[in-house]
Amino acid sequence: MIAQFARTIETDKKLFNQFSGAISIVERSSSFSRPLPKTKFRQIEGHNLACKVYEAKKGSIRIYLFHQEKTGRVIVTGGKKGNQKKDIKAVAKIIKEFQENT
Repeated sequence: MIAQFARTIETDKKLFNQFSGAISIVERSSSFSRPLPKTKFRQIEGHNLACKVYEAKKGSIRIYLFHQEKTGRVIVTGGKKGNQKKDIKAVAKIIKEFQENT
């Protein structure tokens, strides 16, 4: 899913650079002992899932991921700032289906 999103923005240099920055934030979020500011990385609440769901932000690009016990953080997909509500609902559905099938 993340590769599909990357392909949709790869021709727009500005968006693709923001995408690269958001991926970098995901990497930093797992290696730093202190939390990143909510303007860069935040936990998403209110999804009724038995896991923590996160959003990494850079410019207008969002990367959605969750923490899977014994696996670590799993990147689900990306999106744009204006589509956050729709994207978060879709991410929750994808995670739920993933967890039911594993």
